[in-house]
Amino acid sequence: RHRSLNYPYIGPEDELIVLINMRGIPERRFVWLDERGTAPNSYPAGRVLPLTEPPAIGDGTPHGAYYWDLSTTEMWVKMKGGLNLEVRKENAVKVSTTLAVSVSDFYD
Repeated sequence: RHRSLNYPYIGPEDELIVLINMRGIPERRFVWLDERGTAPNSYPAGRVLPLTEPPAIGDGTPHGAYYWDLSTTEMWVKMKGGLNLEVRKENAVKVSTTLAVSVSDFYD
């Protein structure tokens, strides 16, 4: 399944922050840049690593900078005018476990 989104026009030197709500779907999301999405002072083509906090306008982060919040399933993505990017997903499994011992017994 393929989804295509169109954004408002922004000039070549302008920046846009897009907030995408993934509606509780826990799959891991990331930004992928191909050659059309790269520019000087930008990430190289390929998978972009996430930031530790959401990008902002004028913060110096390049096109494709993003922050993925698994707890809210929201993704902040910085776009710059005239450049392309893809938001991709990969399957993820969230695993948790409980132990049938108390905390004090665990550390003894």
